[in-house]
Amino acid sequence: MRRKRRATIRTVCLGSVLTAALLTVNSSHAATLLPAPPNIAAASYILMESSTGEVLLEFNSGERAAPASLTKIMTSYVAAAELDAGRLQWLDEVPVSIKAWKAVGSRMFIREGTMVPVIDLLRGVIVVSGNDSSVALAEHISGTEEDFADFMNQYGQAMDLKNSNFTNSTGLDEEGHYTSAYDTAVLTRHLIEDFPEVYALYTELDYTYNGIKQPNRNELLVRDSSVDGVKTGYTSDAGYNLVASAKRDGFRLISVVLGTESPKSRTIESAKLLNYGFRNYKRHLAVMKDQEMDPVRVYFGVKQTLKVAPSKSFHMVLTRGNEDEVRVIPELTERIEAPVEAGMEVGVVNVIYNDEVKGSVPLITLEGVEEVGFFARIWESMKLAFE
Repeated sequence: MRRKRRATIRTVCLGSVLTAALLTVNSSHAATLLPAPPNIAAASYILMESSTGEVLLEFNSGERAAPASLTKIMTSYVAAAELDAGRLQWLDEVPVSIKAWKAVGSRMFIREGTMVPVIDLLRGVIVVSGNDSSVALAEHISGTEEDFADFMNQYGQAMDLKNSNFTNSTGLDEEGHYTSAYDTAVLTRHLIEDFPEVYALYTELDYTYNGIKQPNRNELLVRDSSVDGVKTGYTSDAGYNLVASAKRDGFRLISVVLGTESPKSRTIESAKLLNYGFRNYKRHLAVMKDQEMDPVRVYFGVKQTLKVAPSKSFHMVLTRGNEDEVRVIPELTERIEAPVEAGMEVGVVNVIYNDEVKGSVPLITLEGVEEVGFFARIWESMKLAFE
């Protein structure tokens, strides 16, 4: 019985292929230029594309600053994670402590000694920015607000938020309580992607509890139908902050402005960032999963060519008008020898833009190819010796 062989690995040099591709890129028409970015009246800001995390615009985005109620994005994230883990339920009744009842600043007006469902507290945190609801949730999840702050920091470390530290659940000014525009955008991206059910609460325009109706302070929710969040904040140390996120034609952007001078200013500056991003950038599908590419050569097989395709899709952010500058180049890392099975990884698909490899995805076989017989293999080996 003839013994089956695994596909033989033989490294081949495909540098000439990649070089030719780069020459093609260089010879194409000139890239579309970007308009100058807007002037943003904020101490720091950032504009980030949500799916990739690519930063489109930024100023002082790593600088530490007081977050004010932007802190509650992390408060809601921790609660969402507890819901997802099953340690918290939407309709769980939460006891209101004296500390929560006496919380200063913005409130949803819960009363000490009452029981409030988690869903109501989350709306209090997210929609009306209640400090009382934040403390009540924190105490219910971790026992004390201090322990909850430690929990918040554990999540911050897991997200690699290098310029953030939380000492409370509300965002009240406190020594050692800080974040940055970049970290806040990363946190918001995680919330949107990880817990869409909780993020959906951020689009609500108002909330009524205990007979008191309060509006969402994010004015962009009313001004721009594509905006579905996220959070305002103000303290004397922080100034006026706003995180906003909008989605147009499947393309989501996140903006953060910290340290603006007024509620009106944070709304205007955020709108300028979002509009600039949507006008000038787009999310481009460079590689589509399972889309068949040009066949590749297979040696010692009953067929001489083999169908291949990317194993997953690859999206990237492009300046509008520069789609033709993207080149997709398959690169075999091995000489393929039969027998070959379907689904075998045989190389990569490189996505090249501005003479740089922006990403790579595995290249896999779409079919199997059996090995030729003994004499046919000898004959092909002889032919290869003279190539």
